[in-house]
Amino acid sequence: MVLLVFGSVFGTCGNILVICSVAMWKPLRIAGNAFVVNLAVSDLLITIMSNPFGIVGKCTPVVSADGKMTA
Repeated sequence: MVLLVFGSVFGTCGNILVICSVAMWKPLRIAGNAFVVNLAVSDLLITIMSNPFGIVGKCTPVVSADGKMTA
């Protein structure tokens, strides 16, 4: 679970750095980097929207059909 949290934090920071560096540094604004920014935006959305649910899912117990709780 700790790896999921670190992966989420570092993935979010890394993708934000890629997007900001291409947006702020003019020589990086070329057609080839549009693909890289597109990948960074999609990965950022997945990291922000999907990973918290995965982390919460790992932390919460699951009740099976016979009423037993599993971690």
